[in-house]
Amino acid sequence: GAQGNFDWLGYAFPAPRTFRAIVFQEGKHFVDGGWFDDWRVEVGDGTTWTTDTGAVTTPAYAGNNGLNYETDRVDFAAAVGTRI
Repeated sequence: GAQGNFDWLGYAFPAPRTFRAIVFQEGKHFVDGGWFDDWRVEVGDGTTWTTDTGAVTTPAYAGNNGLNYETDRVDFAAAVGTRI
């Protein structure tokens, strides 16, 4: 689609919120996918997106390690927006 070569997931909220962290659980890994090769956190207001360059996952994101349904917490500098 319009995102080009990127897959993404996100949420939109009706009013601005301050974001500091997200918890993400991957699904099943397959031979040809199910993980991210690269990731980033972006917070937006509906027209402008800002990438947080200091986001850190706990535990460190393992990517293609063959383990299904791993959960990561992503902490980043506080950012205000309506979308993440």
